[in-house]
Amino acid sequence: MLDRSSHAPEEPPPSEDELLAMAYADGELSAEEATNFSARLKAEPALLRLVAEHRALDVLARQVGLPEPAEIDWSDLKEDRTYRGTTAAGWILLTLSVSIGVAVASGEFLLDDTVPAPTRVLAGAGVLGLALLFGSVLRRRLRAIPLDPYRHLQR
Repeated sequence: MLDRSSHAPEEPPPSEDELLAMAYADGELSAEEATNFSARLKAEPALLRLVAEHRALDVLARQVGLPEPAEIDWSDLKEDRTYRGTTAAGWILLTLSVSIGVAVASGEFLLDDTVPAPTRVLAGAGVLGLALLFGSVLRRRLRAIPLDPYRHLQR
């Protein structure tokens, strides 16, 4: 059984003026309603303060960071076969290119003054690996745009 005596009393629902002030501060009133409410603001300083408070809350809310998308959304993106395939292929090509390239290029550059074709092929594989990694990250970022909670944030 809950002890209701320890709970703070509920606040009364907002008055009509408070609701109008919120709607005015958020720009949700029609042109006619906004004109009528603006006229009231000139005559009622308390109402003007209420609108100012709601506008301050709006500014404060824009400064507060929004939570990141749910982990399930990110895990769905990571489970994408294209992302996994291009990332794996990119890392494999880059790793092979770097390891074999360092070994071959070191020997080739130490023994010969010209750059042989195998070295160019390995350098090309490294560039291809980097391109695949860049493409997979770019694709993942583009797919995450609809999940980005900051895309509608105005600064």
